[in-house]
Amino acid sequence: MRPAVIMKYGGSSLGNSEMIKQVIGIIYNRYQDRPLIVPSATKGTTDEL
Repeated sequence: MRPAVIMKYGGSSLGNSEMIKQVIGIIYNRYQDRPLIVPSATKGTTDEL
């Protein structure tokens, strides 16, 4: 069995709905690689955490 691929997304890559759709497309295209998704803070919210 192949190891999973870890994919971390946050910041500007989750900054708006269009960028989120692009991330979803990337994840979908790597589905066979068994991606493990690590979401991070969206753009502009890190300091508030």
